[in-house]
Amino acid sequence: MFWLYNLLITFTSPLWVPVTVLRSRKRHLRPNWKERQGDIEVKLPAEGTRIWLHAASVGETLAAVPVVKELRKQQPNCVIFFSVTTSSGHQTATDHLVKTGLVNQLSYFPIDVLRFTLAALTRVRPDVVGIMETEIWHNFLWSAKTLGSRC
Repeated sequence: MFWLYNLLITFTSPLWVPVTVLRSRKRHLRPNWKERQGDIEVKLPAEGTRIWLHAASVGETLAAVPVVKELRKQQPNCVIFFSVTTSSGHQTATDHLVKTGLVNQLSYFPIDVLRFTLAALTRVRPDVVGIMETEIWHNFLWSAKTLGSRC
């Protein structure tokens, strides 16, 4: 299934890449394409358990706020890297998680292409990965497990 998924991504990319780029141009806030390709400049403390928490958009980000607060309460020294898929989710995370100091860093989630997910996870090096949605990111989860993260 893993290889079939990646073959489908590769062969359908001439269709979904232009659509994704065109859709992003219509948005007020545009995504950071470097981050979406896994080129994330990591600005995290060296000490503490690293947790990568992902939320797709506004709803998942708002649902993550109490989760992050509880994480901070139970694990005050943990390092939380938070990612989102959409520009509206990015703005919501900035307002509710970054400005309040609940997360250490915010980034766009890498496109679920194996090269991008491996690059992002290699840079962040999370000990734990949590996803606040029902979408399954095959390459991201495979990469996380391969690099030793608990999912």
